[in-house]
Amino acid sequence: MASATDSAVLRWRLRGSSTATTPVGLALPVSCGELRIHLKQQMGIAGLTAIDLLLSLEGAADDVLPDSMLLHQPLCVLVQRKPAAAAAAALREAETKYQQQMQEQQQQQQQQQQQQPPNPKLQRVTAASRAAAAAAVAVDSVAKPAAAAAAAASAAAAAGGSSDTNWGLVSEDYTEGAAAAAAATEEERILLQAVIDVHDARKGFLRDSSSSSSSSSSSRKGGSHNMMWVRSQDEGSSSSNSSSSSSSTNSYRGYGGGSAAGAASAASRQQQYAYYQQQQQHFAAAAAAATTVSADYICHMCGETGHHIKNCPKSSDTKQQKKIRPATGTQQQQQQQQQQQQQRTAAAIGAVVATVVVLGMR
Repeated sequence: MASATDSAVLRWRLRGSSTATTPVGLALPVSCGELRIHLKQQMGIAGLTAIDLLLSLEGAADDVLPDSMLLHQPLCVLVQRKPAAAAAAALREAETKYQQQMQEQQQQQQQQQQQQPPNPKLQRVTAASRAAAAAAVAVDSVAKPAAAAAAAASAAAAAGGSSDTNWGLVSEDYTEGAAAAAAATEEERILLQAVIDVHDARKGFLRDSSSSSSSSSSSRKGGSHNMMWVRSQDEGSSSSNSSSSSSSTNSYRGYGGGSAAGAASAASRQQQYAYYQQQQQHFAAAAAAATTVSADYICHMCGETGHHIKNCPKSSDTKQQKKIRPATGTQQQQQQQQQQQQQRTAAAIGAVVATVVVLGMR
């Protein structure tokens, strides 16, 4: 019973250790960036700027997980401690590879959509419906209802030609297939938008913690980063014809044209935006929580006065990380310790000299 429960949640353990895994305590799906910050808080190193964490999966321990990647399944995550500078470089490289893979997948999907041949039945139905609508608008429906009906019927017959009359309506199988394809495309677009929002939120926090909220909102509104997922205008006539023909067919048959799906996607985007805005506020509050010290306090990392090791400007320097000094406190305390040490040394030397003199006199 316990193993079944553990396999249904997200778990983690230190890389290279043989200890049992520990549940993370976050609901899926969750981004790797949020997971990394949560694990730092659990391990008690959230306030240390000189140390950071890298995440990977059990099957690929050497592949670092980027912060913008979403985890949807209950997996086991390996955690590795690294210096802040090395961890930042590894995260940037992993993020670049991940974005390139996402772009390649999107390009392949666009090429597959362009290579799909157009459906002659759907094109014929679209032409007939457009011709009938144009004829009905051209004739006054109030004064000449009979002429309007005759014009619409003649236009539909002219567009259909000598084709089979069964082409006047789209088959139920094709309608269900088009609806399933549209739902899959909408779900994929929402997932990509969520990945972009996570990536933007993380970039805004790392760039400037004090202005993370304003910078991330501006990047969402007018930044060019989100535009790389928008389909180009010259994508191809097949996909645009397919979407326009399906919408016109639904209107011809009396359907609403997908307004419910648009409202659902808009509500989902608003919920995701509110969630990541809360995350940005949390990041800004954590970064603003600086440790205040006196003016003569000595930093344990660089040896300079006036700031704590948590707020050291040289925390990303690998040379400074190798020579972290012991806690020395304030300048006055250090001077008192040095004076006491000198007094003890002088007393010991005096005792040795006195002993030597006494032995010499004997």
